[in-house]
Amino acid sequence: MALLSAATALIAVLVLVSLLLLGDAGRHGARAYRVYRNDPIDVASAANVSGIVEIEGSVGIHESSLRAPFSGTKCVVCEYEVQELRSSGKNNHWETIHSGSGRVPFVLDDDTGALLVDPDGAALALDDHTTRVDGGKAPPERIRRWIEDTPDVGSEEKSWDLRVIEIATGDDRKYIERRLDPGDPVHVYGGVEYEPWSNAAGTVNAVVRDGETALFRITDGDEGEAVRRLAMPALWRIAGAAVVLAVLWVVVSPV
Repeated sequence: MALLSAATALIAVLVLVSLLLLGDAGRHGARAYRVYRNDPIDVASAANVSGIVEIEGSVGIHESSLRAPFSGTKCVVCEYEVQELRSSGKNNHWETIHSGSGRVPFVLDDDTGALLVDPDGAALALDDHTTRVDGGKAPPERIRRWIEDTPDVGSEEKSWDLRVIEIATGDDRKYIERRLDPGDPVHVYGGVEYEPWSNAAGTVNAVVRDGETALFRITDGDEGEAVRRLAMPALWRIAGAAVVLAVLWVVVSPV
């Protein structure tokens, strides 16, 4: 009876996990399909649209820009984090020990004009730019200065002085930036509003920002890249559900 109860509980757990994975896959897949079924419009047409827009173009600076902390690269959006390599028995994993971000409004420009994008509240899909530094080694000078100015991130240049020899210690680190730089191709899906923001020639009185839309997303690339990045989580969850269902099949199949 106890074995039967345990088997029933295991089956129930496996069914629940597979349903949760498939439900989450459906949510991600619906977002990917929403972007896929629409065609990007040109900037000039955005002035005549209210509600959702999908636009592609290149990034331009509006009133100000940022400096990425590790590379010093000029950008308009930046997420960054510091990861350390941690060991647990025979397993290693990267653990985030510090993170931050910055965003400023930027211009999206195509052949028909330019509009303003306010990235606050947007989900970001940006490439990683990673600098890896081995434990005990000196990081690049800009990262060294950043560490000195960041109280909760200690130096990784550690060593043991054994008098006869000095042994470098410290954990390996990765300094990661995800940026949107001037000139980068960008895809934006979100809500558009009429709003005068510049008197310069070629500008369109429209701003894309977070509003009542279900999806506000900025991708460094084109529509194809945006769809791919939205679809990948769905595919991984479907694969996970398939594994769980295979285990379920083994459990319920007669010996």
